[in-house]
Amino acid sequence: MGLATLPVSTVAQQEPSAFPTEGLHTIASEAFPGASISYKETYICETTPGVRAFSGYVHLPDSLIEGYGGAASYNASMFFWYFESREDPQNAPLSLYLGGGPGTTSLGGATAENGPCYINSDSNSTRLNPWSWNNKVNMLYLDQPVQTGFSYDKAVPALRNLLTRTDIPLNGSVESNSTAFTGILPSQNPDSAPNTTANAAKMIWQFTQIWLQDFPEHNSSDDRVSIWANSYGGFYGPVTMDHFQSQNKKLESGQLNSTHAKHLHLDTLGLTNACIDSKIEAPFYPEYAFNNTYGLETIPEEAYLQSRENLTKSGGCYDLLEKCRNLGAQFDAENSGTNEEVNLACSEATQYCMEFVQGAYTALSGRNPFDISREKLSAWPQEYIVGYMNQDWVQRELGVPLNFTLSVSHIVNTFFGVTGDPLKVTIDSINAVAEGGVKVALVFGDRDYRCNWLGGEAVSLSMDYPAASAFRAAGYENIFTTATTPGGVVRQHNKVSFSRVFEAGHAVGAFQPETVSSIFDRVMFDQDVATGNVEICEDTSYVSQGPASSFGIKNELPPSPKRECYLWDAFVTCTEEELAALEAGTAAMKDFILLN
Repeated sequence: MGLATLPVSTVAQQEPSAFPTEGLHTIASEAFPGASISYKETYICETTPGVRAFSGYVHLPDSLIEGYGGAASYNASMFFWYFESREDPQNAPLSLYLGGGPGTTSLGGATAENGPCYINSDSNSTRLNPWSWNNKVNMLYLDQPVQTGFSYDKAVPALRNLLTRTDIPLNGSVESNSTAFTGILPSQNPDSAPNTTANAAKMIWQFTQIWLQDFPEHNSSDDRVSIWANSYGGFYGPVTMDHFQSQNKKLESGQLNSTHAKHLHLDTLGLTNACIDSKIEAPFYPEYAFNNTYGLETIPEEAYLQSRENLTKSGGCYDLLEKCRNLGAQFDAENSGTNEEVNLACSEATQYCMEFVQGAYTALSGRNPFDISREKLSAWPQEYIVGYMNQDWVQRELGVPLNFTLSVSHIVNTFFGVTGDPLKVTIDSINAVAEGGVKVALVFGDRDYRCNWLGGEAVSLSMDYPAASAFRAAGYENIFTTATTPGGVVRQHNKVSFSRVFEAGHAVGAFQPETVSSIFDRVMFDQDVATGNVEICEDTSYVSQGPASSFGIKNELPPSPKRECYLWDAFVTCTEEELAALEAGTAAMKDFILLN
């Protein structure tokens, strides 16, 4: 099986509008003139008989997204994959799903965690997921910010080096080889994409407005709209839902033109292993690394104590973070990323906190940050999505005009190294969402370091909204599904819940699909998370019963599974020796996996 490549001679002549026309429908937006939707029905991944799915783009002209970050004027073609509910789609609610990163595709959720299928190890086929979130809910997966996944500003010839994970636009012809390929990719221009979470949220709102009003294949009597997000989506999700709420208020007051925009019936904000507020979560990086419920000290005590000191000392992480936020409140309250003084302070704070507080685990543990049971170069779920989505037949099925990008390095560099976005976003957004009556569900696997459950729990207990004291007074109750043993524990009061899922890493749904699917369904349909037997809208005083802390519940780590060097994710999964063999062309491979 070879790499899915496009000859440079073909790439150079292809324009973004020249996508495969088989089954393609293109419609102009009536709600927002100048925008359009192009889409087609898909028959891969979701293969349940009678269940429909559609992939496509909402094309946003620069006139609609002016000021949404970046210094350049650009168009944005935002890729989506929509899966109708397996049960009664005409009466099912809708949930938008956002990947993390920043700059990581949402399709990892669709094909490895909570979507209709899992990609097999041949990177060329799939199998159905019985615990898919579209069992009862219409699911809409969005690749954002633009240039993520299959989304693009403009499609250009490019060279991708699989060993260094770099993409370079091309002006001439370059031959593909065993570790690099030529294809079509987004421009790689950092200025042609949102540069902060706040700007990304504005573009998501614009996408959602056009999709809901103009996409003809979504027809449901249930007009509820929810957002679920993972990882960096802990920033995206609350800020986006808060922006949706603000836009609703502007529509109600007449500040926003109701000729184009429509009021959204906002229902649920769900976050899985999410980073939400760096100030609150920061102390739990050294804490989790040294003192977790698996009895594993991943860093020496000296490094643990030094990390804690780096957090609180004069000129340390907290001081730099406060400087960032104080300047932001004074000069960039909307987090537009346009004030250089604010950007410099926040990017410096981000670099320091990540290196000297969060970084000890990365430097010293030898373990995977997304699952502490695994050695550093062992990934789960495996990134078979990259090989699969770069198969030419898959791209034809999806109707996309370019190759697939799992994670965009220049978006990471912009958010972390230019605007310092992770330290700017605060708990205020999720507070506003809860106060606005939207359900809030925090779901954390307890083997993840990167956005660990101790930090997530601290955020939940720090939330400030009218009923917050009742939530804090709630106890932890076991979460039961069909299994005889609990899959986790939950603290819940009415619409707000925090779930700790046992023996699960960062992609929590990939580790414990039944438990997480049950949590998702119960939250979406207004039931208590622990049992699914209590209708919380009928019993608004519902509160979970149990101990105030779940830290006393301990688990044993499984042995780290056999490691796999995967060509499409070589930068993360292969040793230096394996990378050298790949570069020299001496490595034996099957289905992009290094043998022996």
